[in-house]
Amino acid sequence: MGLRATVARSRDEEDLIIPNAMLVQNSVTNYTLRDPT
Repeated sequence: MGLRATVARSRDEEDLIIPNAMLVQNSVTNYTLRDPT
């Protein structure tokens, strides 16, 4: 998490740049891929 934006990695190994204002103003759902074993 940087000063102005957060970088998240997608399942396709692409970096997603999300402005921190969006994280503060909206609700965030964490979808975590879990190991089924």
